[in-house]
Amino acid sequence: MACVMFGLTPREAVAGVTIHAAKALGLSDRGVLQPGRRADFAVFDVETLAHLCYPIGVAPARMVVQAGRLTPALHQRS
Repeated sequence: MACVMFGLTPREAVAGVTIHAAKALGLSDRGVLQPGRRADFAVFDVETLAHLCYPIGVAPARMVVQAGRLTPALHQRS
């Protein structure tokens, strides 16, 4: 939605919901994938970051890791 409605690039949108969101919330242990930080991330079934911009309201995540543990992906496509 940030790309389609507000003109952000896919890279800017991803940074906004990862590193910048963590900083805004004062969560210094997350936001980037680095040793010693909390491992929260999702793996998406897309060819490029731009493909995350097309389906508003759909999360094509294939895998979700929270605090270093694999969790079921929400709204997983078959």
